[in-house]
Amino acid sequence: MWLYYENQFIFTFFYILYIYIYFYLLFKVTFMLFLSIISLIFFVGEIKAACPMEYKVSPLPPATLFTVDDNELSFSDSVTLQSLAGSIAKEVSPILYRSGNVQYETWLDEIKMKTSILINDTYTDRPGDLIDHLLVTYTASTVITGLVTYANVSDSISLSHAVTYCSGSQGLVVVLATDAVAYSSKYSLPVVFDAEYDTLPDSLQFSDHSIVFQQPDAQPFLIEYAVFSDSPYLSWNDVSRDTHLTRLSDASSSCAAAYGWVSDEGSYVSYLANYGIFAHASDWALDMVSLSNIHVPIPPLPQTPSDVPTDKAVHTVTFVMTDGDNLQWLLGSFLQDSWYGSSAMSTTPMGFTLSPALIDVSPTSLAYIYSRATGDTSMVAAPSGLGYTYPELLSSEELNSYANSTSVYMADTQMRILNILAGNDVTTDDTLQSSSSPFLCYSNIDAVFYYTYGSGYAGGGGKSMRDESTGKPIITARFSLWGEGTDTATSPMLGNDAMVAALKEQVKDLNSVDGYSLIPVHAWTHTTADVAYIIEQLAAQDPSVEVVTPAVFLSRFIDHTIS
Repeated sequence: MWLYYENQFIFTFFYILYIYIYFYLLFKVTFMLFLSIISLIFFVGEIKAACPMEYKVSPLPPATLFTVDDNELSFSDSVTLQSLAGSIAKEVSPILYRSGNVQYETWLDEIKMKTSILINDTYTDRPGDLIDHLLVTYTASTVITGLVTYANVSDSISLSHAVTYCSGSQGLVVVLATDAVAYSSKYSLPVVFDAEYDTLPDSLQFSDHSIVFQQPDAQPFLIEYAVFSDSPYLSWNDVSRDTHLTRLSDASSSCAAAYGWVSDEGSYVSYLANYGIFAHASDWALDMVSLSNIHVPIPPLPQTPSDVPTDKAVHTVTFVMTDGDNLQWLLGSFLQDSWYGSSAMSTTPMGFTLSPALIDVSPTSLAYIYSRATGDTSMVAAPSGLGYTYPELLSSEELNSYANSTSVYMADTQMRILNILAGNDVTTDDTLQSSSSPFLCYSNIDAVFYYTYGSGYAGGGGKSMRDESTGKPIITARFSLWGEGTDTATSPMLGNDAMVAALKEQVKDLNSVDGYSLIPVHAWTHTTADVAYIIEQLAAQDPSVEVVTPAVFLSRFIDHTIS
């Protein structure tokens, strides 16, 4: 009997233990699964928050694009057609493609080859008829519901306020006040705002990510994009400028871009940076609405050739074309023979700065540029990352947010070297560190090429240092290929032959930081052919000076100067 109870006790004990373990494990697994789900939700939230910059897209991609020759447009027709197209793109899809030069024809050819978008050339040289066709079509569907009037071409304030009202509203088109009666009668559209007499209301809804600065009476190229992107459209001296900049600056967790341009570059970029806003030089850019809404695959960049230096007594040089932050140049003339379209490209190892924003601003252009890259071409993220700004002027919070966005866009565009352009000529260790470190903490950014604003970007004199946290290199420019300077004693800005002479005199040591020279190539005074000429002369006069791509340059620098 005792044995019977003992067995029963043992059985009951292990049964209870089993039940306890079962429910304990069940609870633990359920709890861990719950925590995983919660963590995943917050992790995804962090990923989304990691890139606070947003570029506007239409509700639908373009199905048909109507072409128009920009040279055929009168000023008033350009204003009306652009505002009309911008309002339609904002609510439906892009419908306009303005051709004006050979490079925009290249993008159009790419669209024809790589997409199913219908290109309608019916109204190419008849912009008035295109305006009529679009108004008839889109008033009938109630996409366009009203008119905004401006006084005349010479009244830039009236025009900018008319476009701004249209940008902050839905379904409107801007017309000359003297044409308002005819438009209103023909298309049954009321005038909802007269910019000559009415005051802009506070109820307008603007983007937290963009603003446009353009002197509208001189070059109204960005009206379509301003309306489409809900961006205020202002001249730089507009009295409401600082109010709009403050609103953008105060928008939580956002990066913001100023499109257009102002002639005083340094003051303009500095002023924007003080509000945490970066510049997208674009005052002559066309078709950013259509190009930003056409998505094509981006080809991979060619692999960097393996580099095994045969001699340690060498001076390693890399040339990098400047001004890749300039969207109007990238879209308008970058492919010309002077630069990326040069016949010397295939045999000239060099780098080109390029805006990472191009992947959203014009994927068609980025894909075309990448498809023509060779192993002798390196892409460097243009100053100073996602857009043109001076990092030293941004607050810590602004800089971290901006660095987040830059790292995401650099990853998407396969770029691993960042070019920073400072707004001053200070290159102390603290300055280089504080401006570069927020970017270098990201694993996809390998180095910073650091330029000063003065001395042709070469005020750092070739100084380099390692980031304190990551050990990644920060390298300043030694000289610049800029103008026709002849003497390094007076300026680091040199012409072709002076550059050859200066590089021959440099330290030839693979293991020394002094054995490396980063050279900016000023895009407006020198060409790809000039770089090819310098390489040819160095090969003939001093083969121990080796010119390589930025990728190879960086690889050598890391492998041989950084333990």
